[in-house]
Amino acid sequence: GGSIAEAVRLVMTDFLLSGIKMQVLESMYYLAPAGALCLFILGAIKEGPQIIAAGDLAKIGEHPLMFVAAASLGVGVQLLTTAVIKATSATHLKVLSQVRNTIPVFYGVLIYGEMITANTLMAYLASLAAFASYTYLKTLPKSNTQPQCFENFLPGYTPRKDESSQENVALK
Repeated sequence: GGSIAEAVRLVMTDFLLSGIKMQVLESMYYLAPAGALCLFILGAIKEGPQIIAAGDLAKIGEHPLMFVAAASLGVGVQLLTTAVIKATSATHLKVLSQVRNTIPVFYGVLIYGEMITANTLMAYLASLAAFASYTYLKTLPKSNTQPQCFENFLPGYTPRKDESSQENVALK
């Protein structure tokens, strides 16, 4: 479920930034309140009773600067994520995230001698191979034929053009 929600969030952010041409801070103006509300409601339902029963809610008042710092770092990560999506694409960010997730695993295996199964090793190697293939394919010249996958679902949406062609994306 979390992966699906993340994928939808990334695609919709990409749509706001490239399809509707919003700026990074402008898109955060619309996305942040909705995200915060969803997180608050689900957190209150799923974890709220346990936090209150354990008396952990008082920890916010005991260490307010730590919580403000954590919230500020979260906002910073969201701004950087949105900026990367604006500069590249949601797909590129997701691919980079997959590679980022494999690095600590290989580090643990090589440096600390941690054991992983053959299936896990093959999955991580496939992930790295897919990243290498994706990166290689992005360096190839673009063809003039582009799939029109979104036009059937989002009338008026024109897919992002290659940045080097300097063509603007516009709503019809």
